[in-house]
Amino acid sequence: MAVHVVVEWWRWCSSIALILTVVFGTVHGGNVTYDGRSLIINGEHKILFFGSIHYPRSTPEVHTFVILFFLSLSFP
Repeated sequence: MAVHVVVEWWRWCSSIALILTVVFGTVHGGNVTYDGRSLIINGEHKILFFGSIHYPRSTPEVHTFVILFFLSLSFP
């Protein structure tokens, strides 16, 4: 019985997520080009930072520090 409730809840949440994506997920295109060295987005050179945290490779003592560090960068 409990599995049935979880499955129904999952279907309901998935349906709501799909509806919200369709209704509010409009895309506003911009002009993106590449000049051989960098990306130019809407006529401005942009610096893009990418990264990932590999939790299995770091110790649990470091997890809080890493998360607080990235939060302190205050990305817009």
